[in-house]
Amino acid sequence: MSYECPGKNSWPELVGTNGDYAALVIERENTRVDESVDKNRIVVKVPIAG
Repeated sequence: MSYECPGKNSWPELVGTNGDYAALVIERENTRVDESVDKNRIVVKVPIAG
């Protein structure tokens, strides 16, 4: 049985954006998301629920 998170599950449009901005966008749509940022707080991988 697979687990489905309610809401949006990925945000490819946020790759390359500021991590703080991305967190705000993601939190409005789904609170169960992993976000990967670099040392400059830039999103480097597509944020996904999980």
